[in-house]
Amino acid sequence: MATLIFSIETVASDWGLLSANAQKLLKRKKPSGQKLEEYKAGLSLSPLTGQIVSLAMYDVERNLGAVYCVGAGSDIKDESFMYKVRSEREILEDFWEGACRYDTFVTFNGRSFAWPFLNHRSAINKISPSIEIDKHRYLINQGLPYQIDLLDELTMYGAMRPNQSLQLFLAAYDIAYKSKYQSLDIAKLYKAGKFGGIAEKNSADVLSIMELYEVWQEYFAPRSFLNTR
Repeated sequence: MATLIFSIETVASDWGLLSANAQKLLKRKKPSGQKLEEYKAGLSLSPLTGQIVSLAMYDVERNLGAVYCVGAGSDIKDESFMYKVRSEREILEDFWEGACRYDTFVTFNGRSFAWPFLNHRSAINKISPSIEIDKHRYLINQGLPYQIDLLDELTMYGAMRPNQSLQLFLAAYDIAYKSKYQSLDIAKLYKAGKFGGIAEKNSADVLSIMELYEVWQEYFAPRSFLNTR
């Protein structure tokens, strides 16, 4: 089996690049009393109004990772990751080119966020996915390639109270987080041109998800899935 853990970072699209109709529709949805700039920042959560600025991935079996991130600079490498400068389109092309080599994909909140973002942004950029991810939510119903959303798995498919964040799971399982940045910092880093900080935070997420995946495998994974490994 070949397992890929991945995570994305996103920012809101430039407001001026949105169509007049889109701007009009979005303004109607803005909560009363909220500042327009604050509302615009929240548009990063939808692939219809946001864009991918970084994608980090980690090959579990090979212990090797890569981060594709927008911005100025040149490709670099450290012990765990290769950092490659890419446009959003190139990020998507590189992801789908490598995705066909894997039969298990691991994310945190991937079903509701990362996968929809990848698919919609790919379609918007006229890029066809190289694989079809199993649409079944429950792992026991899935076939290859498996899609393991740890948020879904560890909350028993939504049975736990809402708003269980990655950071809360990491704290509960005493998993150290390896970046000083948080999700709320991404827009500021992007605006300031600090793309290295975005890549650092993205790679830290992937490493944390990997450790949480190990916890899930040992204590929560269905035996039917483990038997396929």
